[in-house]
Amino acid sequence: MKKVTFTIKGITPYLYHKFNIEQLSNKSKTKSGSAGNDPEEWKTTIWNEGKRLFIPGFYFFSCICAGAQYVKQGRGSIAKKLAGCLLIKSDKCFLNRELEEAIENCETENMSKDSSRAVYLDIRGVKNPATKGKNVRYRLALSPGWETDVECEFDDTVISKEEFKRALEASGKFAGIGDARLIGHGRFEVYDIKFS
Repeated sequence: MKKVTFTIKGITPYLYHKFNIEQLSNKSKTKSGSAGNDPEEWKTTIWNEGKRLFIPGFYFFSCICAGAQYVKQGRGSIAKKLAGCLLIKSDKCFLNRELEEAIENCETENMSKDSSRAVYLDIRGVKNPATKGKNVRYRLALSPGWETDVECEFDDTVISKEEFKRALEASGKFAGIGDARLIGHGRFEVYDIKFS
């Protein structure tokens, strides 16, 4: 196995929106807004430890495999081979951004909506595919320049270092990470790739 460490730096905004298992609970919850418009929803959809924000390591598995689809080998790509031999070693990839205060003390009305700020609240309408209606989505966002380090391993008897590097670069250029990737968010550049 070949160990790899690298740094990514965001070139488009990163939007948080994790799946929250508590939403499926049968227990009644206190709502802070109306159906399809909950201003406090962003607090339950971010990954954080106190004020520190992070991207979970498992996000990178899908991201790198998506980038591998752009690395051609014969008539196909290296995506299946890479998926079979890739291990993400980083559990939490802490970002160079943090909340201004602990999440319990953050108030939605006090959060910046200015996308030039390092951390801001992204508010936009999204289409609900089931009802075809629009909902208002509140997501914590990071302006371009967000950065984190990642550590992973892959089997270099299956994938060469050069192929892995191309998959990594393609993942940032074409796939991205986080929410709203289909509209160009979460794109990044890769720096300091070190193999050992």
